[in-house]
Amino acid sequence: MRETMRSRRRGMSLLEITIAIGLLGSGFLMVIGLFPSSVSALKKGESLVLATELTQREMERVRNTPYAAFAPYSFDESLSLTASGGQVSRVFQVSVQDAGERIAGRLREVVVMVSWREGSAMRYVKMGTLVSSSLK
Repeated sequence: MRETMRSRRRGMSLLEITIAIGLLGSGFLMVIGLFPSSVSALKKGESLVLATELTQREMERVRNTPYAAFAPYSFDESLSLTASGGQVSRVFQVSVQDAGERIAGRLREVVVMVSWREGSAMRYVKMGTLVSSSLK
């Protein structure tokens, strides 16, 4: 009789196993639920990287343009990036504007803005610089 009581204490009951499986399953489902939001954040980050690179490229173009030859311009550019989450393709609107600020008659403020649509929201990256007539 002592041995039957000992053997009953050593094992786990069906109820304990069912509860353990339920807890593990719900934990697993919570972790799986994080994946869609991670993919969405990854795509937003990739778009931001593309827009920032495009903004920097246009800023360099502005810096290399002679002061007297600068004229505002804008254009659309479609860029794609292939990453682990698939291919991200966006159409960016690039606008390079003279901000109208003249400082001491020799400096001109130039603003480069890249915008794109992400779902229903408009996103943008904006950079500004001063261009000097004495350096060109």
